[in-house]
Amino acid sequence: MKSRTPNASYDWTPDSYIITVTPSIIDRFHFPFVQEMGELKTNSTYYTKREKLPSYLLVYTVGGKGYLTYENRQYTLRQGDIFLIDCMKFQHYYTDERELWHLRFVHFFGGISEKYYKIFVSETRNALHLPPTSRIPVYLDHILQIYQPSTPNSDLLAAMYIVQMLTEVILNVRSCAKTGRQDYAKEIAWYIDEHYSEDLTLETLARQFSLEKSYLPKKFKSQFGITPTAYLAAVRIRKAKELLHATDYPVCKIAELVGMANTSYFIRLFKAQEALTPHEYRQKWKNNYERPDIRRYPAESQKEQ
Repeated sequence: MKSRTPNASYDWTPDSYIITVTPSIIDRFHFPFVQEMGELKTNSTYYTKREKLPSYLLVYTVGGKGYLTYENRQYTLRQGDIFLIDCMKFQHYYTDERELWHLRFVHFFGGISEKYYKIFVSETRNALHLPPTSRIPVYLDHILQIYQPSTPNSDLLAAMYIVQMLTEVILNVRSCAKTGRQDYAKEIAWYIDEHYSEDLTLETLARQFSLEKSYLPKKFKSQFGITPTAYLAAVRIRKAKELLHATDYPVCKIAELVGMANTSYFIRLFKAQEALTPHEYRQKWKNNYERPDIRRYPAESQKEQ
């Protein structure tokens, strides 16, 4: 995928990757299809500026902080945020120099992609903070996995997950509108995302945001569908999964790093959410990652994003 106005700094870590997809002619004609996808852990000078690219781009912020300039608006992107844009229009996105942006993305086009995008922009702006119950990250993970390796059914499966992902996007937009979305709830979610390793309680959150302890969980749940306590637990487990992937730290150390001093409770909570113990999760991921038929492409050889 080549933009007609390429201007970018491809500054990311060696374990980042990008996969470019060439769908079959038949599937490309009938269905939405993946053009490019990947996961980037950026370094401090990463940015992209471009336009006139026939593609839609969905970016999910895994961690850190990024920025988007699009259609004369500025967006700050934190953990749990997505943006969805039409790449024919000028876009500029880049990392925060101190809170380095970690993102997953998919470029897609064709089929009913345009109709979904028009519905999306008619109901909201181009960036959205996801409720913790959203399945958009799950569908995005499926899309990232089905071409590793590619099979005769990969294009059709990708089309299915693109439609499911875009449907979930619209549902999330309408859910936020229906509940009368309030910025303070989003700020609380961001605060938890950034301070999950600390000793957070309802009391500390209420003090931080000058809210009554009894008022905070009710309003947070009215927007996101779960309590701040449950959201904190979900963030800690998500961070633990990342550490189980990326490090060889023992489980007790990982529990400590995500703010849970009681290792036994951490293991019980992890198993309740993932149906596996942390050790079992690490082994399953490691065995899948080291399969010889799984191809991972180093990002430095695929400089398209």
